[in-house]
This record gives sequence, structure tokens and C-alpha cells, in this order.
Amino acid sequence: SKERVNAIHAAGFDSTSWFRGPAGMKVDMRRFREFEEEGEGMYELVWRTGVRAMTVNRPGRLVNLMKDLEWRMTVNNISQ
Repeated sequence: SKERVNAIHAAGFDSTSWFRGPAGMKVDMRRFREFEEEGEGMYELVWRTGVRAMTVNRPGRLVNLMKDLEWRMTVNNISQ
């Protein structure tokens, strides 16, 4: 949660998230019904907690998310 990540940072530590390997993620996906597969939606949910690093199985999708988030922030700054 965002609160836990903030507490970790307040204690002077860095933070990272680690996604299990592809076989393990298939098992875990049964518990996360809001996502059909590991991808941008799941990565954004984790990114919004404030973690400073992410280890993922689909790095191209993480890159796409970061580009999209950068674009959204740029558009929001222009419109304000």
C-alpha cells in the first residue's frame, strides 16, 4: 500500500516491487480478478504506491506505461 511504501521511505530505505516469474504470475492472476494479465494496468497500480523500482516480466509494457504517464502529465500541465 502507499502507506507502507511511505513508511519504508520515511525510515530511510528504498523500495522495489518484484513480480514473480511468468509461471508464478499465472497462478497469482487467479487472485487478482481485476487484471486479466500482467501489464500496464497492474504496473500502474503498483507504481502509484510510490515504489522506486519495479522488476517485471514484461519490461516493454512498463516502458509503454512510463511513456503514457509522462504524456498524461505533460497534457495536464499544458491544460492548467
